[in-house]
Amino acid sequence: FFLQGGFGLLETGGCRAKNSKNIMLKNLMDACVGGLVYYIFGWGLAHGGETTNEKGAPNGKTFLGDGQFMLLPHKNIEAYGYHLFFFNYVFAATIATIVSGAVAERIQFRAYMIYSFLLTGFVYPICSHWIWSPDGFLYRAGVIDFAGGG
Repeated sequence: FFLQGGFGLLETGGCRAKNSKNIMLKNLMDACVGGLVYYIFGWGLAHGGETTNEKGAPNGKTFLGDGQFMLLPHKNIEAYGYHLFFFNYVFAATIATIVSGAVAERIQFRAYMIYSFLLTGFVYPICSHWIWSPDGFLYRAGVIDFAGGG
């Protein structure tokens, strides 16, 4: 979670002083908007739903998850605990923050918030489902994610 502040300081150091408040606000809003969007949509798309059917066979949901939106009670969240949600949310928010450095001083705040909303709520969760979920097609193909970022 401390990556948010670190990236904010890094981006601020590479930009003009007049934009430092804007950059730090974007990094703060990445954490806030990212947390809300990942809670509502992201977790469900990344890890939601049953991984097996009643007979124990894989359910075939290799592209995206389809349950546990807003962390509704489910055996996955009960088995893993809420720390796994926090871990994944921090990765999703950090992904948006990394790109904010590339668009610093080049994008309007409103457009950046839309981008952050889409990236943390939809793009990152779907991609992380592919490799971190036991249902993901890359996971089933034997791909191993050593970096931990999906």
